[in-house]
This record gives sequence, C-alpha cells and structure tokens, in this order.
Amino acid sequence: MPTRGNEAALVPTASSGQFGALLRERRQAVGLTQEDLAGLSGLSVRAISDLERGRSSRPHRQSVQLIADALALSGDARQEFFVAAGSHAHLWPPDRPLREVADGLADVDDPGLGSAPELAQTVVPRQLPGALRHFAGRAAELKVLTEMLDQPDGDGGAMIAAIAGTAGVGKTALAVHWAHQVAERYPDGQLYIDLRGFDPTALPMSAEAALRAFLDAVAGSQAQIPGSIEAQTGLYRSLLAGRRCLILLDNAYDTGQVRPLLPGSPGCLVIVTSRSELTSLVAAEGAQLMTLGVLSEEDAQEMVARRLDAERVAGEPQAVREMISLCARLPLAVSVAVARAAGRPGFPLASLVEELRDAGGRLDALESEEAATSVRAVFSWSYQNLTEPSARMFRLLSEHPGPDISPAAAASLAGVPPEQARVSLRELARSHLLSERAPGRFAFHDLLRAFAGEQGRLRDTDRERSAAVQRMLDHYLHTCDAIARRLDPTREPPTLDPPQPGVRPEDPGSYQRSWSWLEAEYRVLLAVIELAGTTPGPHAWQIPWAMQTFMFRRGHWHDFAAVQRTAVQAALRRADIPGQAHSYHALGRACVLISSYPEAEDHLSLALQIYQQLGDRIAEARWHIDMGFACARKGRFSDALAHAQQALELYESVGHQAGQAGALNNIGWYQMHLGRNELALAHCLKALRMFKEADSGYGAGITASSVGYAYHRLGDHARGVAYAEEGLRGMREYGDRSSEADSLMRLGEIHSARGDRRAAAEAWEQALAVLSELNHPDAAVLRRRLDADRALSGEGVSDAAGPAPA
Repeated sequence: MPTRGNEAALVPTASSGQFGALLRERRQAVGLTQEDLAGLSGLSVRAISDLERGRSSRPHRQSVQLIADALALSGDARQEFFVAAGSHAHLWPPDRPLREVADGLADVDDPGLGSAPELAQTVVPRQLPGALRHFAGRAAELKVLTEMLDQPDGDGGAMIAAIAGTAGVGKTALAVHWAHQVAERYPDGQLYIDLRGFDPTALPMSAEAALRAFLDAVAGSQAQIPGSIEAQTGLYRSLLAGRRCLILLDNAYDTGQVRPLLPGSPGCLVIVTSRSELTSLVAAEGAQLMTLGVLSEEDAQEMVARRLDAERVAGEPQAVREMISLCARLPLAVSVAVARAAGRPGFPLASLVEELRDAGGRLDALESEEAATSVRAVFSWSYQNLTEPSARMFRLLSEHPGPDISPAAAASLAGVPPEQARVSLRELARSHLLSERAPGRFAFHDLLRAFAGEQGRLRDTDRERSAAVQRMLDHYLHTCDAIARRLDPTREPPTLDPPQPGVRPEDPGSYQRSWSWLEAEYRVLLAVIELAGTTPGPHAWQIPWAMQTFMFRRGHWHDFAAVQRTAVQAALRRADIPGQAHSYHALGRACVLISSYPEAEDHLSLALQIYQQLGDRIAEARWHIDMGFACARKGRFSDALAHAQQALELYESVGHQAGQAGALNNIGWYQMHLGRNELALAHCLKALRMFKEADSGYGAGITASSVGYAYHRLGDHARGVAYAEEGLRGMREYGDRSSEADSLMRLGEIHSARGDRRAAAEAWEQALAVLSELNHPDAAVLRRRLDADRALSGEGVSDAAGPAPA
C-alpha cells in the first residue's frame, strides 16, 4: 500500500509486555471487550489481541492514537499510555484527538489497521426543546446555577446540576430556560431526553434505551453499538471525551437511571431534573442540588402580568392575588388559570376566580394537600368548559402511550372524522390542556395525563376505553402494514384482521413520505408495541413485523431486537403459530445485526422449522435471503450464495417474481465477491429485467447499481457508469438515502478507474453530504479517503461486504 513521506513511521520500540498489560488494564477498567475496543478504534480484533499479548513489539503510532482515543484517555493517563508504547511527545501530541489529525494521515501497512478505520463522525446535536416564550421569575435560582459554571473544571467527570421538586413546580421550564442561556458555552452540542421517570402510563425509560438515543445523536444511527450497557457507556464516554456538550436529562426516576448517561471527563454540563432528591448523585458524583419550590408571590405576579393585559391585571389586584393563592403558586396551575383568563378577555377576573374557588377535589398525584386541591380545581375548571367532543377526546388521549400524538391517530383513537379530531385538539391546546410541541404533534404534561385518565375512569366504561385502545392499535398496525408493502414489495405480509369501525389508517403516499411518517412516529410506535404486549390482540407481533424494513435500513438494530422479543412473547401467549414463525425469524435477523450469532441461530432454526411445517414457501425463501445476508456479514460468501440460490428455487416454485428478482440480484452480488464477475453480471441483468417487468422501481434501482458494479469489475467502465447512474436515480426517487450513498461511492470508484478524477471526487463529495445528513459513521471514513485521494494518484473507495436486503 502506498505511503507518503514519513507518515507510516513506526512508534519507537517499546516494552511489548508492559504496553500490553497496560492496554488490557485500561480496556477492562471501562468495561470493553476486545471486540468492543476494535469497533471503537477501527483496528481488527486480532490487532488488539496481539498488542495485549505482547506479540506486536512495534505498534504503529496511528494504532496507539486510535486506541487512546477509543479509551478516552487524557492527561497523565494518556501520557503514561504513550510512554508505555514508546511514543515520543514531540512526534505526536498525546492530548490531541486523532479526529483532529486524521485528515493528514494516509493508510499504513499495518495488518491491524484497516484501510479506512471507522472512527465515529463528530456530530453536533442540537436537541434542546424550544426556548420558553413566557418564562417568568426564578432570578435567584438562575443566578445560583450560572455562578456554578464559573467554578473551574475539576479532575473528575462532568459538572452536574440536579434540579428536584414536586410535579408541576417548573423544573423542566427552569432547566430548559437556563440551558438556552448557557448553550453557547458548549459549542459541541446539546443533548436532551425525557427519561419518563414519573410518567403515569409508562415505565421509566431504561438507561440502555437512553444511551442508544444519545449514541444515535452523537455517533450516527447506523454506528455499531456494543451489546452490553457497560460497553455502550464506554462508547458514549469515549465519543464525548474532549468535547464541551450540554446534556439535559429530564424527569429522571433515580440515580441508577442517570449514572450511565454521565460523561466520564470534565468539560460537559449535565442538568438533571427529577421529583426525587437524587442524594446519591450528590454524594458520589458531586452534583450540586437545587430543590425547587413553588413560585414566590412576586414571580407568580410576573407570570400573570406577562400573559394578561396590564390594565386588566392592575384593575383587579385582589382577584389576581386570590387566583395565585388558589393555584398554590404552582407554575403549572398558574399557567392554566391564566390561559383560561386570557381566553375570556371580557370576563372580570373576579368571576373566573369564583369559578375556581368553587371547584373542589384533590389531585392525588401531588403530595401537598393544598396544592393538590388547587391544581385539581384549575384542571376541572378548564375541563368543564370544554365542548363534549373535546372533553371526550381529552379523556381518551390518556389511553395513548406515546410521547405525542398526531391528529390522524387521535381521530382513530376517538373514532371520529379527522376534521373533528383536529378541532378538538386545537380547543385542548388553546385551553392549555395539551401542548403542540411541534407542528401537528400534541402532548400532555404528566399531571394532565393523570387527570384525563381519572376523568376517563369516572365518565367512560371499561368497554369504551378498551375499544378506543383497539382502534388506536389498528390505526398504527394498518398504517405500518401499508407502508411496509411500499418499502419492500418482496416481503409477503401476514394476513390482518380488518380494522375496527371508526379507524382511518393513514396513507402517506410516496416512498419518501412513508419514510418520513415512520421517522416522525418512531418513538410513538415503540411505546405502542409495549402497550400492545399487554393486550390480547395480535398487534404486539404484527406491528414489529411491519416496522422491520424501516428499523433495518435506519440502523435501529437494538430496538429491532427489543421489539421482536416482545413480539415472540405475544405470539407464544396467543398460541399464534404463524406469528411465532415470523417473530422468531425477525428476532434472529435482529440478533445477526447486533452480532449475537448463537442466539440468532437458535431463533432462526425455530422459524425455519415452523415455516416448513406450515408449508410457507415464500416465508422460507425470505428466510434463506436473510441467512445469506448473515453469512455475508461474516465473510462466508460461498454459504451466502448457496442460501440465495435456495431462495430462488423456492420463489420460482410459487411464481413470486419480485422475490425471484431479489434472489437473483443477491446471487450476482455474492458471485462478485467470489471473483465470478461474468456470472454475476448475467444474474444481475436478469434480475433487473424482472424487476422492470414487475414495475418495481425500487428493486430495479438497487439492481441497476449492482449491474453497474459488475460491469466495472469486468473492465467495462463506461457501462458501469451508465448503470450506476440509473441505480442512483432509482435510490433518489424512492428516498433510500443510505443506498443512495452506497451507489454514489461505487459510482465514484468506477469514475476513478476510468481516470476521471473530477467525476470521482464529485460523486464522493455527494456521498459524503448524504452520509453526513444521516449522521452515518462512514462519513468520517469517506472524508479521510477524499483527502487522501486528492494527494495520491488513483485509489478509490472500496465496496461494502454485500447488499443490505431489507
């Protein structure tokens, strides 16, 4: 492999045993396996093993730096690591992350370092909720929080501010407002997550799920995520090492939920809100605790004055004071009461206060008796003034498990026309009983959700509420099913029961709009699947089945495995034999993606046995397609080819043309990797013709890209370019951004082989833009290769190990 200048120079000879022992100690201290460290550093597992066992006496300086970055070493620990390896500080600044110097490195002849080590791309997340328009008061608390930042960073972990207090006291509002004030001090981004610690209708979010969400934001959703939470925490802390990020952990249940989400090095700010005091976080991590009380009289007056007409407030000072008192100076209650007053500008405030004074009862979700009575009064006051359709909608929305809901889903939940649902949602938002957190996305505060659920239990029968849940599940199932058919017509969907009366499934329309719908509803669908697992219907396995193409292509592989485990249990509980087969199959596929191969084999074996008992040849054929993909991931292309051929035979036996075309394309792809390029071309051309005859534009696009690459490998670069560009147009038409990037990278390689350096660079730059948009880790790899290609004479970007059948 070509090198430039002294860039492939070796680190001076070290004591291999000393360095290996230190490497093993550092790796184990952060809970990483050799496989995890290999994935983080871009080195091979063999290279890590050889270094730890003292077999590599002269480690390359690039390898040492990659490992140090992956382990998040800094300061004296980093210096010790380089000294043990034999590195000299003047050759390589030990505190300088490799991502800052990677652009100047060429590939080196190191058997442990791949041609393009997959370092995580530096993504700058901006996840804070929007700034609060009417925030008022809390000047003293804001001053204390800001003064905390003026303290110097210590030698330990991140600075932590914990804001505790009762429900509705304004913890999140204060945290978000302050976070926006200080965000510019943290230029490497802001992370936010609602941990659902005290959600009345759902379990708290697991630390593992929160970690995956943060890893998606920082490293890209298709990054390889280790299997254990310890390794995921190590990866998370490695990615944040040396960066200044603000991390807002909202609504935490306890310290155990928070601790894995804390960065491991100074420079970051963590803000935690919780109804718990989090005393162990204070004791062990040095968090600074602020217990938030209700508003002062002055702050409550300011809140009212900011939202109501000044003359109106000045004209009835006694009514304002009594309204604040009845609301117990609880910010949520004051906000709802003021919204009610603002909605009736012609009413005297005294008359509204009289209504509030007469509304009795208590809200059990709050601990303070006085506050509970007043908040219930405020909620009852707003609720009792709703129109009946909106009041019913409010009650039924408490049955929805997701973080927010769309008007279309709300219409099915209530069994009403979409326009009526939109009218009710707008009325609820105007009454501050819902918030429109994003255009067309409506959400509850947890206290309001609890109140709505209580009203539902008082006003609606169990049968009515159960029917609403079934309509909601049918809405998501039938919408996902229609989208699954559009995303991958080669998959034979299970037969569904018809939707309940009143359900109006959505039809997003185009491929891209379908994809966007799944993106918008993704977190909702995960919560819906969890709820479905507690109901007697088939939704708990059928919705995960319909989502698998999206989860596969989007890279949500750990979530994919989690929902399929729910699906398996639901199918077993129902004694649903076809459901068990489909769920075992999907779970096995998910386990392959997260590299849990023994578990994958167990589940896939069970699926095949059931398919054969049922005589389901189409499902069996798809099983072989996925087994071929699994073999290709492990580099076993001969076995992958055998499975693709078996799939073809099964598809031919039932006349499934789209399935035959997909199998032929995979056969051709695997043959290319076995050096049989002429056979590969013949199979891919036949697949392309069949896809076009079946009017499958997406399949034709994928296959045209394969045809182009086969021509390239045979030396016919002109045809290679023509077919690659045809495939690229197909990927763009159907909105498959990941495949679009793959097609662009292969197109660049073909242009490079033709000697057209400008066209190659243009294709790779476009691929880089797509990968960056997707937060894909390959963006960093491609960026380095582009820089190297500008300096070197002719090496392109190598192709992936195989296609990604969805």
